[in-house]
Amino acid sequence: MISRIKERLTNIFFYRYLAFTTTLFSIGYGGYLLDNPNLINNQVSYKFMSELADVFGNVFLPACLIIAGALKMSAIYFNWKTKQIFLIVLLFIWSLIFAGYLIQLINGIPAVGLYFSAYVILNLVGAYVEEGRTIGR
Repeated sequence: MISRIKERLTNIFFYRYLAFTTTLFSIGYGGYLLDNPNLINNQVSYKFMSELADVFGNVFLPACLIIAGALKMSAIYFNWKTKQIFLIVLLFIWSLIFAGYLIQLINGIPAVGLYFSAYVILNLVGAYVEEGRTIGR
């Protein structure tokens, strides 16, 4: 039983490496934002999302990252046919974060997170292509 689960996880990791690692990373970043709720209100890159924070509270963005990541991990493990939808949701959320950092950079404030979020977006696009190629596995 345990060897079968270990073999399944190994196959998932090797066949869907980009989706697996980027999803884990999204869950971790959502947890980081959840542990630091003032970061969304105080950092310039998240200012355009402050209206959402006023309506939903500071847990909206982190909760979206964690829920979409957890659903994607479930979709990968159980091989759901709708697993690409969760990649699109994560891509949209990370695009919002990227747009915030881009606005920050345009306003003349250094934004290292721009490169960080661009890297995650490229990984998500790669994971989307990877999911399309390995759909039968």
